[in-house]
Amino acid sequence: MDPNVIGIIIALFAFTATVLGGVSRMLARQSDRIDDRFTTVETQITDLKKEMKGDIVAVRVEIADLRTDLKTDIADLRTEFKTDIAELRTEFKADIAELRTELKTDIAELRTELKTDIAELRTELKTDIADLRTELKEEIAAVKTELKADIADVRVSIARLEGPLPKLQRI
Repeated sequence: MDPNVIGIIIALFAFTATVLGGVSRMLARQSDRIDDRFTTVETQITDLKKEMKGDIVAVRVEIADLRTDLKTDIADLRTEFKTDIAELRTEFKADIAELRTELKTDIAELRTELKTDIAELRTELKTDIADLRTELKEEIAAVKTELKADIADVRVSIARLEGPLPKLQRI
């Protein structure tokens, strides 16, 4: 191989080493900064984790307290509702019994009124029927009298006609 080529290759290696050394130093500086940033971020994350754990524990405690409070409130409401329902049943039973008594009294009064009204109607109807019978008897008697008079008039008319009939038959 040619000594010039070897010299060029060596020079290129030296240049590359120099460039790579500078790049390595720059990367080392950047790496230190990045490491510092990562350390800061890790510290912040650790602090946040501690904070969040504390908050989560506090939230869990609050949720447990709320559950306990809700269970107590629900139990109290159930007891209150049961008491209220029992009181309402007692009130309703008393009201229903009172209404039954009132209705029975009202029905008895209505029956008495109806019996009285029916008795009055019967009396009135008996009086009206008796009056109608009397009127009908009088009307029948008047019609009989009129019919008898009409029959008598017809007989007289027939008797008058019988006298001229033999004369007419002769003609």
